[in-house]
Amino acid sequence: MRNASGSGGPGGPGRTGTAGAPGRAPRVDAPKSPPAPALRLLPPDPAGDGDRSVPRAWGTDTGPDSGNSGTSGAAGDSAAFAGIGVGGVRRVRRTLLRDQAYESIRDAIVGGDIPPGSVVRDTELAELLGLSRAPVREAFSRLTDEGLLESKPQSYTRVTELVAADVRDAAAVVRAMHEVAVRAAVPRLTDTDLQAMREADARFLRFVSEGDIDAALHADDELHHTLVRVADNRAAAATIRRYTPLIRRLERDRFGDPVTCRSAGLHDRLIAACAARDLTAACTVTSEIWRGLEQLADGDDADGSGPVDAVTGPGSSRRTGR
Repeated sequence: MRNASGSGGPGGPGRTGTAGAPGRAPRVDAPKSPPAPALRLLPPDPAGDGDRSVPRAWGTDTGPDSGNSGTSGAAGDSAAFAGIGVGGVRRVRRTLLRDQAYESIRDAIVGGDIPPGSVVRDTELAELLGLSRAPVREAFSRLTDEGLLESKPQSYTRVTELVAADVRDAAAVVRAMHEVAVRAAVPRLTDTDLQAMREADARFLRFVSEGDIDAALHADDELHHTLVRVADNRAAAATIRRYTPLIRRLERDRFGDPVTCRSAGLHDRLIAACAARDLTAACTVTSEIWRGLEQLADGDDADGSGPVDAVTGPGSSRRTGR
């Protein structure tokens, strides 16, 4: 294992002195960082390059991988995931470590485990995730592009504050892309697609009533994703993926209880319009859903330039959902 100076082993150049060694001052550790956020622990990366594919962790896939035969990759993969595929359970699809690092850190930011203004360090998160620094650095770069992180070279990388103008702009872009998806998807929807939307809405309602915000938002995503998937517009889908997490941070803080949440009625209207193949009505409801999030950001900051204040407590009049 590399020592603190980066030397390859004992006795090499630059070896850190041990306690009591003559002519050497004892090493002083840097101040400890705040408690580590709740991130998913990933399998080890023996190669240290961040590019070895591994099976995606349980619960992070968006659907079954029907093309996956369940065969093993590297020997380390088999050891780390022994038992997956046993008893008729298929292996989940494989993905790159840099993608898993990105998803873990993104979800921790959106979920509030790493709050706005927190300084993040690649070394600490790499150790927490069981990765080398390379995939974590790539995740940092991607999250910076998406507006969830900001950095000052040779100084810090930290989680951005919730700024109303940024959330409003992101919601406007996402709204436009969902309208594009709806226009393409509605004529192509099958009965199976419509049933998937109804089932997602039922899950959404159940989770809202149970107060499970994360599960409710996931069900909401599933409902809207049906239209995005059927539309098969890669540019629209990529834009939605890029900017939705920025909106989620605000939406998660404002998500309403069953009394104040408007999404249930909007979902009903959207599904009914899709079932009737009423393209105009479906686009109108979609626009209303996403404009509500733009207005949510406007309601917290009049000129859109300041950070958004967190709203606490159930039943706040400023809370809403999609």
